[in-house]
Amino acid sequence: TFEDFIKDYHLARSQAYDYLKIANAIKDGILEESYVIENGVTKTLEFLRKSPNVLKKSKQNPIKPLRFQLKKQESYDFYKSNAKFTGFLLDKLFSDEKEIIKKLMKEYKQLRG
Repeated sequence: TFEDFIKDYHLARSQAYDYLKIANAIKDGILEESYVIENGVTKTLEFLRKSPNVLKKSKQNPIKPLRFQLKKQESYDFYKSNAKFTGFLLDKLFSDEKEIIKKLMKEYKQLRG
């Protein structure tokens, strides 16, 4: 576990997170390993903190999630287990198949009365 790792190497939790930040920056191509070797850990962390949007990348999507209720358990189960596909499907329909959406909207309005 992470706890065992930091205990085995006698690292503070914050120190381990700093090393992980550097490793991720190297993995993402933001830094070269040679930069860390030449400048040291402290200057590398300083560089990463000063670089805009390098460490503060948010993985949170700025678009709020949709919430709606389906009438059939079977369709709920399908969409729930295929959430990314569901998002792809809805985006694709909206961007490329607006005629289908218009047709279904018309049918929906007729059913509602």
